[in-house]
Amino acid sequence: MTVCYIVGAFLVAVVVLYGLLELHYFLRTFLSVLLARFCKKKVHILQETVVKGYCFTNDLDIMFLHMNNARYVRELDFARFHFYDRTGLYKKIVDGKGTVVQSACSIRYRRPISIFTPFTVTTKVSKLSNI
Repeated sequence: MTVCYIVGAFLVAVVVLYGLLELHYFLRTFLSVLLARFCKKKVHILQETVVKGYCFTNDLDIMFLHMNNARYVRELDFARFHFYDRTGLYKKIVDGKGTVVQSACSIRYRRPISIFTPFTVTTKVSKLSNI
C-alpha cells in the first residue's frame, strides 16, 4: 500500500510539474544536450550540426494545419543547445564564468511543416567577430 502512495505522489508531482513548468521543454533540452554530449562526436565550431525532428500534434497551430510559429523557435532552441555542446562552446562559456543571451530572433517562414512531417534543423556559425 505504501508503494501505491509513493507512485501516486510521484505521478501527481509529474503532472503538476508538467503543468506549471512545462516539463516537456526541460526534458527535451536535457535530452538534446545528453545526446550531443555522449552519442555524437565533437565538431569544430565552424562545422554544421544537424538535428532532426517530427511535427507532432502538440506542435500544431490552432487550425491543426501546420507547426505553430512559437514551436519553430523552440526547435531552433534545441538545435542551438545541441550546437553549443557538440562544438564545446558551452564548456568554454561556463569555464569562463559567462552566460549566453539570445537578444533577437528573425525568421522567414518559407513553407509549412504539417503534422507527422520530418524536418531538419542545420546550425552553423555565419559570422565571427572580436567584440
